[in-house]
Amino acid sequence: MEALSMSSAALKTEDFLTARDERQARIDRALQSPLPWAATLSLSIPGADKCPPGALDLFQWGVDQLGRQLESIKVLLRDRDILGPWLLLTGDDRPIAVKRLGIALEEAHPTARLLDFDVYLPQGVALNRTTLGFAERSCLLCSCPARECVRLKRHRHEEIIRASHDLIARFKPV
Repeated sequence: MEALSMSSAALKTEDFLTARDERQARIDRALQSPLPWAATLSLSIPGADKCPPGALDLFQWGVDQLGRQLESIKVLLRDRDILGPWLLLTGDDRPIAVKRLGIALEEAHPTARLLDFDVYLPQGVALNRTTLGFAERSCLLCSCPARECVRLKRHRHEEIIRASHDLIARFKPV
């Protein structure tokens, strides 16, 4: 948690990778117990500043929406690291239905596309949008798949960061 007080400029790629690995280890440990599934809700904000002004409001809105829509939700962990806030949860609902609900949440508001909801099965397999028949996430700047734009470096990183921060600044919960 010490890294939270560091300035964004002082953070290195390795710090973000380490935090991601630590999150995955916690998910893996949760799946070792007899859970029907585990899910995470987090923010997917480009750049070093993973929690710009308004980001915590967006995250809390996502948490509130999940609480209203999932009957059997059980929060296993709520934490914040250099990647931002995140939630680890489980429940009795069917995992495919839960993932569909997560996709609906990500699409419920223009800014909600910065939320990331992942569902993991006990075998460690993550359910993804395309295997459920949904389109990949689109880029913040164009209609192409975001993954493709990142891989091909179609846009300047600063433009993508600015677009995400603008979305958050305009966020008004519905």
